[in-house]
Amino acid sequence: MANHFHILDKIHFFKLRDIEMVLCHYAMRSWPKSHYGAWHLYGHSHGKLPMLGRSMDIGVDTHDFYPYSLDEISCIMNNIPTHVVSNG
Repeated sequence: MANHFHILDKIHFFKLRDIEMVLCHYAMRSWPKSHYGAWHLYGHSHGKLPMLGRSMDIGVDTHDFYPYSLDEISCIMNNIPTHVVSNG
């Protein structure tokens, strides 16, 4: 049974289809490379938090209890401006 699961770090970074992604159970206000267009995909908030830049709650409870496809996420993210954190 141990071969069926892969445990990730609390924050997982990877690149897919030339897109930098940051996965975390919790939403972040700022994430690595957000100002370069990196996506931040999270859960935990059950759709109660508004999107901020290219961050998205991908929990199934935000999607009629079905997982999002990568194409669905891409369609949403590609229409959102890059997130830039302001210092004032």
